[in-house]
Amino acid sequence: VLGEEEIEISPALEREICLTINRELHVSYCYLTMGGVYTRQGLKSFAGMCTRQEDFHRSMARELLHHLSSRGGKAHLADIAEPGPSCSTASCAEAVRVSLRLEEWLLENLSTTQQVATQEDDISKDYFSALLLRQLDEVEDAEMLVSRVLFSPKTRPSWQERKYWMEQIPEEAKNSPSSASETSGIESDDEDTI
Repeated sequence: VLGEEEIEISPALEREICLTINRELHVSYCYLTMGGVYTRQGLKSFAGMCTRQEDFHRSMARELLHHLSSRGGKAHLADIAEPGPSCSTASCAEAVRVSLRLEEWLLENLSTTQQVATQEDDISKDYFSALLLRQLDEVEDAEMLVSRVLFSPKTRPSWQERKYWMEQIPEEAKNSPSSASETSGIESDDEDTI
C-alpha cells in the first residue's frame, strides 16, 4: 500500500493548495497589522485575538506547505500582498467585520480545494474536509465576535446557516475523528486581497 507521501499530486490540486497557502499568509499579515494597531491603542484583548489568529493562519500555511511537499508538489509562493487600509486604521467594530471577511474568504478557498480533491478522488480529500470543518469553526467564531461587538443581546441576528458548507463535506468525513495535521502549498495570481 502506497503512503500518501508516495502519491503525486495533480497540477489542479497543487494550484489550489498553493493559492490557499498564499491566502493563509496574507490573512496572517492582516492579523499581524491589526494586532499592532490594538497594542498601540492599549486594547489587549483585541491585540491578543489578532496575535492568536496570526499564529493560527501562519501554522495553517506551514501545515499546507508540508502536505504539498510531502506529496512531491512544488510551492508557488507569491509576494504577500500588503494588508489593506481596513487592517491598519480599523476601529474595533471594523476589525471584527474585517476578521469575518478574512475567515469567510479562506473558507471559500478551502471549499474549492476540497472540491478539487473530491472530484479527483485524491487521497487527501478527507484531510481537506477536516480543514474545511476547522475553518468553518473560525468563521462561526468571527460571526459570534461580530454579533457581540456590534449588537446588543436583543438585536443580535440569528446565526448563518451551516447547511451550504456542511453539504460540501462528505458524511463520512463529518463523522470521523480524522485529524487535519497534514499540509500543502499555494500560488496566488488573484488580486482579490483584503
